[in-house]
Amino acid sequence: MNAQMPVIKMDRCGGVFVPMLRWMERRDKERILEIEALSFDKPWNWDDFFRTLRNRDCHAEVVEIRREVAAYSVYELKGRTISILNLAVSPHIRRRGLGQILVHRLMMLLDDRRRRSLEAIVAEKNTEAQFFFRALGFRATIKPKHFGDGQDGYRFVYRVRKGDAGDLL
Repeated sequence: MNAQMPVIKMDRCGGVFVPMLRWMERRDKERILEIEALSFDKPWNWDDFFRTLRNRDCHAEVVEIRREVAAYSVYELKGRTISILNLAVSPHIRRRGLGQILVHRLMMLLDDRRRRSLEAIVAEKNTEAQFFFRALGFRATIKPKHFGDGQDGYRFVYRVRKGDAGDLL
């Protein structure tokens, strides 16, 4: 899972670190809940993560920098689609490519025969995430009332084109 990880510049003094992508583990709980609380108005609690990950089609990965979780994603394999259920990067190190690492990892699972698309539902007021997904080639397709409080959201979809599988990065 760690093939050719980019080097990430973390500070103005030129410090660089190689991020490590790995599966989420229980020991990550505190850091994940901290990032989640700093990232969302209505954050998931640990029961939400645990309940989601009990589904055999749901998986979670983290990006570590210097042995500390810096970002994570939770996704579900649904037929021909991979659905990003939750993705967050620690606020103090955003815009350094960590979210891209997680999404590109999922793009690598796509092919033109089996898994054809990657999707994410984004809250209407989460413009940062909207710009993020657009920059990665996702297209907003519909605006469902997805969130429990009646808030609207956008469904962003990335589709693999015939012959593009394996050339996504």
